[in-house]
Amino acid sequence: LVMPCLAIGIWSKFIPIFMVPWFALWWWQDVDRNNWYKQVGGIFAGLSLGAVVTYVAWLPYWTGWGVFKSLIIQSKWAVISYFAIIYYSLKPIFSWFLNENAHWYLTRFVHVILLTAAVYLFWPYIKKVINLIFKKEKWQDVDYIIAIFVSMFIYLFIWQKSFWPWYGAWLIPLGIILSLRLEDSYIRKITIWLSLSPLTFYAVWIINWMVFKMDGGSQLWFYYYFVLTVSAYPLYLLCQWRRSDYLLDDQNAVSYEAGIKK
Repeated sequence: LVMPCLAIGIWSKFIPIFMVPWFALWWWQDVDRNNWYKQVGGIFAGLSLGAVVTYVAWLPYWTGWGVFKSLIIQSKWAVISYFAIIYYSLKPIFSWFLNENAHWYLTRFVHVILLTAAVYLFWPYIKKVINLIFKKEKWQDVDYIIAIFVSMFIYLFIWQKSFWPWYGAWLIPLGIILSLRLEDSYIRKITIWLSLSPLTFYAVWIINWMVFKMDGGSQLWFYYYFVLTVSAYPLYLLCQWRRSDYLLDDQNAVSYEAGIKK
């Protein structure tokens, strides 16, 4: 059931493709010598359904691999993101020193900064993934949902070159599910904060347009305003959460363990 749902999600918007590795690990965790035949049959059925969805979805539009050209172009579009504010803030300095080579060096400089930040935040899960692959630990379903929530957060806020208010739609449903299952303060606070991001964006954007007749989405000051307003507090919470390797609050860990035993 997961595979056709992911196929629908990916062909609607490509971001769900980053959820696939977690579902693959989830499936791998449940495979053992006693049920491998059933598990392989299930994944084959899921892949077949996903292939049918893919074929039907692309049938009217497929004209060759060139259809993905727009995705490549969009991946280079930097607007309202940490990449954008760092790049455009440093561009005059790099241009002054490096002239025509400024773009090449600057993009790589910014990528190194953001990659370092992303690896730092994701590092606790790198160790956990290795243990999962070699079956040294076993996760509950809620652990996978938390992993998807954290990894999507890191991708959207740190690595993605553009962030718009509606991008929170990838995180808010996961946060709601986790908030209903758990009482973890980090997840709840991040979810509530992201839910308010459209208000901070559209109110200022409309006022700027009405008063100054200018599109805030193309101005550096607006990039700083929205990126820091929406992400600074959640990133602070994520860094605090990372200190415990993204474990749940101590108080809630007891009820969580009790829930598993129950």
